Amino acid sequence: MRWFFVVHAACTEVTFVYTLSVVPPSWAERAVGTPLETEVWTLRWGCLALQGYGLLAGLAAIYTFIPLVLQVTMSSADLLDALARRLELSKCEPKDAAMLSRLHQACLLADATVSDITFPVVFASLLMPLISIAQALSGTVDNMDALGTAPLFMTITVPLYLVGDMLERARHGVAQSSAKGPWLDEPPRVRLLRCAIMLGAGGRGALLRCGGLGLLNRKGLVHVMRSWGGFLQAMANLRRANKQV
Repeated sequence: MRWFFVVHAACTEVTFVYTLSVVPPSWAERAVGTPLETEVWTLRWGCLALQGYGLLAGLAAIYTFIPLVLQVTMSSADLLDALARRLELSKCEPKDAAMLSRLHQACLLADATVSDITFPVVFASLLMPLISIAQALSGTVDNMDALGTAPLFMTITVPLYLVGDMLERARHGVAQSSAKGPWLDEPPRVRLLRCAIMLGAGGRGALLRCGGLGLLNRKGLVHVMRSWGGFLQAMANLRRANKQV
């Protein structure tokens, strides 16, 4: 997983550097009405080093953050799946409730740690591809920009939503598997403990979420993809209408 994001970050860096260095800034020439002078080109090449360094630092930070969130969330989901299988096949014990409580605390701590960063990352991975593709459709920017930002939706947004759905399903699976456990072989006190585990696992807290977007799960991903596709369809229809005019 880590090498996938490393390779993707490197490809994104190469794409943007190519766009900044090779593609001439035709918008500036059209704005001033004359070709760019030597001083402007020198300043542009000088700024290119700073832009490349900032881009590389930003990509390194983002593509270190994303695998961290994915790994922590998937590990929590795997532990919840293991707990669910134990509750379904074995008698309930106090250590099972303690394990569920610690997993919830770990998920809450992870959410509190990354929640402030998750929103701008998800928002940028949704907005930047839309802007770039819309500009590419309108012909105001080179297609290399869209090529560099369009994959962000598939490499950042979709994985975060899928692992969030994995965690939610694993948590609800603990409640369902606990309900299928050997009730008849347990004393009344242990049955009450099993019921408490079912109630604790059936909640909606301690899940992967994003401020302003709610829970990151499969239902939210479908909603985002519909909105994303609707915007692109509207932009395509607008461009088609402009061509006809």
